[in-house]
Amino acid sequence: MSDHGGAARAWTLLGQIAWLKADRTAALRCLDRAIELFDSCPDTPEKAQAYAELGRLHMLNFEHSPALGATQIAAEIAERLGLVELRANALITIGMCRYQAGEPGGLVDLQEVLEFCRTYHLPSLRRATQTVAHALREEGDRIGSDRLLDEEGSNDGSGLVRYSFEAMQALFAGEWDQFFAVADAFLDTPNGEWDLQIRGVRGWMRALRGDEAGAAQDVAHALTTARSSGFWRLQWTALAHGALCQAVLDNCDDGAAMLRELGDGWRRMRTIASGEWVAAAAHAAVRLGPDAALLLREALNDSPHHTAWSRAALASVEGTLASARGEHTQAASWHLDAAERYANVGSATDRVLALGGAARALSDLADARAAAAVDELAEFVDRNRIVASISSRRS
Repeated sequence: MSDHGGAARAWTLLGQIAWLKADRTAALRCLDRAIELFDSCPDTPEKAQAYAELGRLHMLNFEHSPALGATQIAAEIAERLGLVELRANALITIGMCRYQAGEPGGLVDLQEVLEFCRTYHLPSLRRATQTVAHALREEGDRIGSDRLLDEEGSNDGSGLVRYSFEAMQALFAGEWDQFFAVADAFLDTPNGEWDLQIRGVRGWMRALRGDEAGAAQDVAHALTTARSSGFWRLQWTALAHGALCQAVLDNCDDGAAMLRELGDGWRRMRTIASGEWVAAAAHAAVRLGPDAALLLREALNDSPHHTAWSRAALASVEGTLASARGEHTQAASWHLDAAERYANVGSATDRVLALGGAARALSDLADARAAAAVDELAEFVDRNRIVASISSRRS
């Protein structure tokens, strides 16, 4: 039995190594083997850890049922053995799984475990903080998210988290030169290799600045990396930002195909539409036209819970569909609503991309809102050295 325990622990470590390399298939194979070996062993911290790792791996891929099953076993073993830190980590995974599945109490669960970690000064406080901050950002509370990270010292200037944070801050602020400076500094490092949101954003930014070769390179790299990983989150992110890049480059068939693949994959998993990709998907659909917009609307209508980001994305999509019906005043209202929603979540870049749809809808109307939208677009385009059209092309 002791031999089984040692072998199971080794398989757990191999699974963790594969996970760090973003090789989900190998990680799952190793952790499944660890659980199989631990099945005949008594409860130990190592056994609980294996179940916790397996549950977290499933949670990261939005496989809610197996994630909850494995993690609840880990939490029960941890509670029996008095493993406070391991139990806290299991509860973080359970809370995040519930939140991603759209369950109303998921965010509350996460906030409760954060307070538990804070009260007992647990090492898992950092993970709990980052998880709650992520959920708050999805809900549109960027200020609360940033404040929480600052309070707990999770924006301490180290590694991938800091680089991603700085790049996203520049994106939200609409400061593209700063975004490129940060993104270019780390995307080709071992850590930056897996940040497909930053790479995807750089791709369509390059396209809007006229760098077609660089844009195509980022799209191809992101898709190859995402598909090799086996993680849905990476694939959806690469596809959404890739679709927007292709739409800017006027490769409309490729962009539409990416949106279809994204919609088909995401609908199977029954999880929230993350801000990491849903805004980009909506901007792509607006540029691609009513068929793409209808496809995305049908997909998003299946969401188990709408966040601030998915509501803004739906407003953009509705604007495109209204334009296709010839309802240009209503279309403009939808696009302006999307722009306001993006402003409320703190993203100047997404706001301006949404304003492009409004400017297009208002172009033939005697509407006072048109001049304001055009002026804001012109200032943004000039400051960020954009050469391609911000406005949608097929609405």
